[in-house]
Amino acid sequence: PGAAGAVPDYLPVGELAMGARALSVACLEPERCVFSTGAGPGWIWDGRARTIKAIPEGAIGGALMAVAGDGAGTVYFVAGAGGKTLSIARLSGDGARWEPLLKLPVQVEGAPLVTFATLSPQGNLWFALRDRAASGQEFGRGVVEVQLPSARAIHHRPYGDKEDRPPDSIPIVGDVGAIRFAKGKASDADPGAIWFCTSVGVMRFFAADLSRWGENEGLDSEHCHDLTLAADGTVWAATEEGPARFDGKAWLRFDGWPVDREGENLASRALAGFGQGLWAATPRGIWPLSTKGKPIDRASGLIDEDVVDMVMDRFGRLWVLGHIGLTVRETRP
Repeated sequence: PGAAGAVPDYLPVGELAMGARALSVACLEPERCVFSTGAGPGWIWDGRARTIKAIPEGAIGGALMAVAGDGAGTVYFVAGAGGKTLSIARLSGDGARWEPLLKLPVQVEGAPLVTFATLSPQGNLWFALRDRAASGQEFGRGVVEVQLPSARAIHHRPYGDKEDRPPDSIPIVGDVGAIRFAKGKASDADPGAIWFCTSVGVMRFFAADLSRWGENEGLDSEHCHDLTLAADGTVWAATEEGPARFDGKAWLRFDGWPVDREGENLASRALAGFGQGLWAATPRGIWPLSTKGKPIDRASGLIDEDVVDMVMDRFGRLWVLGHIGLTVRETRP
């Protein structure tokens, strides 16, 4: 994929890729995007000048952990605010300033970390929460939903018998890699299903019921890195043992998936749909999950084919994060 004659942008090695955990991108306009890699301060990309600049220290409270856009220019930020508190801000419509929304205390033992953020169809901000102990060890702490504009926060996680459990909380466990919202079939007001990609399997919350699928239900690996809903509505999961699709009852592995030198399946680290197909990121480039398309690797334009994460922005560009830098690539013809 890629526009004819289009040259990818390569964003330099260094702070943005060193220690990178996950990529999140939100664009205000075609040539102005904000992104985070889970390491460093967060960056603003200027597509006209083909440059990036770090978000000024203290501008949003602390280091940027994740961003989420509504697909129409509104961008929300989740950053550290010191201690066990997160800072949530919104970028003004003209992109000139950050507007603080709230300081949000979260229930963790150590330092809070946010690895993924997204907006629901209802406009609520959802993000995956982790807990970093003083030893450096990290634990998944479920998901936080911030209802906007009221700023009411619900921590979706298991609660103990002696804890005050919010009645609308969902007992999500494990490290959460992605949250996706399936459109309701009855009407636009129908909330549909919420899908969670976690380190202990794929979960679906629908009609007040939480279901979980793991290795006993057809997944070759319960360790899910990403999840997406394809254009035809099919749910796909990217796991440590490759991609799988849901047939409504169980998960089916993808036939013909590449293996490493030892004959083991390559991990599937992220998913993105563009053109007429669906693509999966791996330690050996980006592979098509349909009959159309060829693998995208260093020879065909990636700065680093050992892909950590990839994201499609709202203007049809593919952002591919490797260990040594970031490639921004056009996908439209």
